[in-house]
Amino acid sequence: MKRKLKDAKALMEQARQLQELPVKIDLAGTKAVKVDKTLAKKLLGSLNTPKTRRALLVAAGAATVAAVSGTTAKYQFHRSIVASELKKQLEPLHAEIEQLQQTIDDLNLKLDQQKED
Repeated sequence: MKRKLKDAKALMEQARQLQELPVKIDLAGTKAVKVDKTLAKKLLGSLNTPKTRRALLVAAGAATVAAVSGTTAKYQFHRSIVASELKKQLEPLHAEIEQLQQTIDDLNLKLDQQKED
């Protein structure tokens, strides 16, 4: 696992180096941009190695896990909000059901008392 992290760090370093390629620009903006092609080829060529592919795969997997866990967290958050709203809306019904159950218990008790007499 440490090796994969090391490969991923190396890949990130290479990407940073790609962004910092030496560029020559005419201040007037009339000439084309010139990039040091040997460094670019070297860095891009290193992306085709098996180590780099594995590091990219690990990084992509980590990004996928992060995206899925973020989506799951959002879903659970919204689900908890909906559950609390439903609970609030159902409280009067639960109170009414409890009252009806108490009435049924009272009637059953009276019925049992009448049967004993």
